[in-house]
Amino acid sequence: NKNYFSFGFNLSDNAGNTNSPVWHYLYLDRSAPEVQLTNPIDGITISTISYNYGFNVSDNSFGIDGHFTPEVNCTIYIDGQIKNQHISTNNETVSLTASLTGLDDGSYNWQVVCVDSAGWSTQSLTRTFILDTTGPTITLTSPENNSVINNSQIISLNVNDALSQVNKVWYQDALGNTLTTTNVGPNQYTINPSSW
Repeated sequence: NKNYFSFGFNLSDNAGNTNSPVWHYLYLDRSAPEVQLTNPIDGITISTISYNYGFNVSDNSFGIDGHFTPEVNCTIYIDGQIKNQHISTNNETVSLTASLTGLDDGSYNWQVVCVDSAGWSTQSLTRTFILDTTGPTITLTSPENNSVINNSQIISLNVNDALSQVNKVWYQDALGNTLTTTNVGPNQYTINPSSW
């Protein structure tokens, strides 16, 4: 299939006037651009109000020759809302910042749609992310706050995070020692003060 066409025109009228040759060039683009998401990974948890989204974009019309200036316009969508755009004039890796301001904490879908100069459109795969800007909570469940206890009384706490797992709990004991526990599961967390 031939994709590159050039047309040379010579014109004359009935009075015998002629023009200088005029050349026109066309490139027949037969396929859509390609787009592949690079980052962030699917299912990531994000805690900031802006984030960088990356993708690779390519199009068969790039680099034909100097007669053509093809472009591919790529748009980042988060849950169907436009968050940023970029115009590519060659095959490239793109990193764009998208503002998450105004989004509530929760799960979201994101994708990139690229449209080339010929009007061909490509939609990337859809990835998800979790926006979590609220820290975990801790609640003393037993004994009651301001209780007087002996050193054999187990202290029970409820640790929770609405969207992502609590990964670390640390506290200071009565002697000023900082104690840390990592990879904490949801719900109950206990402290044994017998070593205090």
